Amino acid sequence: MVVRSGLDELGRWLDERRDVHEDYRRCIGGSARSVVRVWLIANSLFQRGHGQCEYSGIEFEQPDGHRLKVL
Repeated sequence: MVVRSGLDELGRWLDERRDVHEDYRRCIGGSARSVVRVWLIANSLFQRGHGQCEYSGIEFEQPDGHRLKVL
């Protein structure tokens, strides 16, 4: 699933919030029993270039408000 593409916000830290269960339902179908893995991928291969990406402050939040800090 592509969340963002292009150069518009290049060089800026961005805050992104996703409902991963809803993403799963929409892309795979049905409901996920649990979230085991989430891949964060930056790709410049198709433009035959070089890319760099950094991630920070990643958390999962359950419907009851409980948060799990990942990174």
